[in-house]
Amino acid sequence: MDAETLNRLRARLPDAHLRQRLLRQTEHVAMRFDVRTIRFLHFYWENFDIMPKVLGVALKVTGLLEWARANALRYRVREVEVPIRGLSPAFAGYRILHLSDLHIDEIRDGGESLACAANAGAQAKLTFVGVG
Repeated sequence: MDAETLNRLRARLPDAHLRQRLLRQTEHVAMRFDVRTIRFLHFYWENFDIMPKVLGVALKVTGLLEWARANALRYRVREVEVPIRGLSPAFAGYRILHLSDLHIDEIRDGGESLACAANAGAQAKLTFVGVG
């Protein structure tokens, strides 16, 4: 990671969280090259760069590629009430739209499906988690 990226992260995240996140990321990358992960049928398949291409070919050959693409655009909206003891009455009815694991580099409709799903929480505060 270059110094500019690290400085931007330092400006955005508390030190403890940044340290924890970078440690987790380092461990994940280390798994890729750890011979202990290469056991019979116990690979971390997502760590192999060729896997998206292999998956794409497999989906195409089986005729499931278009179904998979359409399925990737079917976002689920779930409303979950989270009771928080001692929460100030000022926050009564407060709503948060939590978007997670969007893999936006694979969005093929320009975000139209995501925008429609997000509009279901139009009166909510917005958070993104795991955007990649």
